[in-house]
Amino acid sequence: MSASRAARALAAASARAGAVSSFKAMDVLQAARAIERSGARVLHLELGEPSGGAPRAAVAAAKVVLDGPPAALGYTPARGLLELRRAISAHYAAALGADVPPERIHVTSGASAGLVLACAAAFDAGDAVALARTTYPCYRNVLAALGCEAVPLAGGAHPFRDGAAELRATAATRRARGLPPLAGAILASPANPTGTAYSPEQMAELCATARELGLRLVSDETYLGLSYPPAVDVSAALSEPRGGAPGGALIVGSFSKYHSMTGWRVGWLVAPAELDGAVERLQQNLNICAPAISQHAALAALTTPDATAELDARAAVYARSRAVVLGALTRIGVDASRIAPADGAFYVYADVHDALGARAARRAAAAGAAGAPVLDAEALCAALLADPDVRVALTPGSDFEAPGAPEGPRRVRLSYAGPPADVAEAMARIESWWAR
Repeated sequence: MSASRAARALAAASARAGAVSSFKAMDVLQAARAIERSGARVLHLELGEPSGGAPRAAVAAAKVVLDGPPAALGYTPARGLLELRRAISAHYAAALGADVPPERIHVTSGASAGLVLACAAAFDAGDAVALARTTYPCYRNVLAALGCEAVPLAGGAHPFRDGAAELRATAATRRARGLPPLAGAILASPANPTGTAYSPEQMAELCATARELGLRLVSDETYLGLSYPPAVDVSAALSEPRGGAPGGALIVGSFSKYHSMTGWRVGWLVAPAELDGAVERLQQNLNICAPAISQHAALAALTTPDATAELDARAAVYARSRAVVLGALTRIGVDASRIAPADGAFYVYADVHDALGARAARRAAAAGAAGAPVLDAEALCAALLADPDVRVALTPGSDFEAPGAPEGPRRVRLSYAGPPADVAEAMARIESWWAR
């Protein structure tokens, strides 16, 4: 190889890395931080970042470990501390009525590492994996990094819900077109960005359909604990195949959201028996183990009654902020049918296209209206952040829709995970901007 060709080869990222797009929510955060460095105050609705921090019991446990023997901060087993795995198992039994043996639980460096381990254990390069049409962008990007194909599910009757019927229709469409069959699916409940959640019956049907079609299901349950009546928490762990038969779901869990421990980077992965050894080997080689101090803190967060009471109180605050966001969207003219059912998590996902059109028409009819009309979600997010009288950060729908999908420019995600006063002020500023 010539020197010039070698230089070009060394200058390029791998094709798989090139297929990974940026995480736009983080791009918005970066732009917001730049504005804050200039001295302006920005109200953050762009990230799913709980504002309260880790529960007091978790912080206290971490301090004890820091002051204790150095060995407590060394490597743990790749699967994680046995005490923590037993506590996670007990949590499934108490909160969900599910039997999840600690021997099948792997403590991970956040749900993100759990997702990578799940996909690496279940799918080969070239596999086609189904995703909800509107979904967390890292699913697509993890699959791209692993050389897999992300396949949006076929459209159903409701624009924000995907389940067993859509999975079955997508598999049938690929067969009819002579495309490689699906190998699996990644679905979430409650889901980011929509907040939609499956009922127990829908989850059971989804798991049964995946097994019937020979698909490996990855069930992302990061937001369990954050469901709003009449929705209830439900897990794929309740729909395991009988008698230890193969085909169980890989279940991703996290301490980041309900437990407010985002930066601690600790979560878990429940692996079916046939993939358990593969997950452990991947964990040993890719991560060694989750951070020891975070595991001790997570154990306290999960087992201390005061921590549960503290976190349940925060969930009640999220519910009130949810009502604030939904009310404001209604007042600015976003029809309820254009808003995803916010069953859980701490997001509202809305199609603002028609409301923006109505605002533009009103401004066009008004004498003296200045500036170009804001007609799509990307422009809306940019305008709300740039306007010195607003300074609100939102994430555009293009982060969550399939590349090139027409829905992306129509939709925005609003996170109400932050301080309730900030959420209320942000929505008041948006309403004021809309009324100009």
